[in-house]
Amino acid sequence: MPMRTTLLVVSLVAYSSGCIPMTPTSPGIPAMPSVEPCKRCTFDKLMPKATAPAVWAAPSIVETGGCAVGTFTCLSGDISYPFKRPDGTTATGDNGGAPDSMLVLTCSSNSEWTITQGVVISVTCEP
Repeated sequence: MPMRTTLLVVSLVAYSSGCIPMTPTSPGIPAMPSVEPCKRCTFDKLMPKATAPAVWAAPSIVETGGCAVGTFTCLSGDISYPFKRPDGTTATGDNGGAPDSMLVLTCSSNSEWTITQGVVISVTCEP
């Protein structure tokens, strides 16, 4: 009789350990960390142009602070930039004809490049 009891216990242990139900803690692939909208700006929306002989230096985007900051530098020329004001009207700004002009933009919570006066539409480097 002791032999049968032992075999029965071994059989139950082997059977019960062979299939353990698992439930994932969350379905699917884990989500990637979200990027704040004010760090999603790209320069392609601005359509940067240069009128010869003026040329752009390589533009830069810095995302280490609260929101992204973009910098354009026009070599041997001035930067002009049409922008949309908060009231919906448009205007054009420039850097006053200074050679090697620099324009610093801030990415907004709507992922648009902005200056103090409004949303920048495009940028042009002019001689």
